[in-house]
Amino acid sequence: MVFEVVFADVEDLSGLGLPPLTINWRYVAAFIYASQLQIRETGINEVTELLAGDCLTVCREYRKQVTVWDPNRICAGDVLENAEEAAERMLFTAQQCISAWASTYQNVLHCLSRGT
Repeated sequence: MVFEVVFADVEDLSGLGLPPLTINWRYVAAFIYASQLQIRETGINEVTELLAGDCLTVCREYRKQVTVWDPNRICAGDVLENAEEAAERMLFTAQQCISAWASTYQNVLHCLSRGT
């Protein structure tokens, strides 16, 4: 039986009683040579990484992992030298993201932490 488990921390798998995982020595060797390696393959044969900008769709019939946006392209864009302009753009982007997420709900309750 084949199944998908999506997790953020590999330690989350410890209580699931899964079969032993195996080491991907080819990846480990490549990682030692170039630690900034950003590919979907990992040091564990049975684990695939979901990279920044990736979208994972899992259905009964298929599994599809595609890149929907490329963080490298965004980082290679215009460099903002003016801190005030950068702060304004960041605030605008944050407001757009929050508005997009909040638009799917009738009411939103937000609780602020006091840093404790």
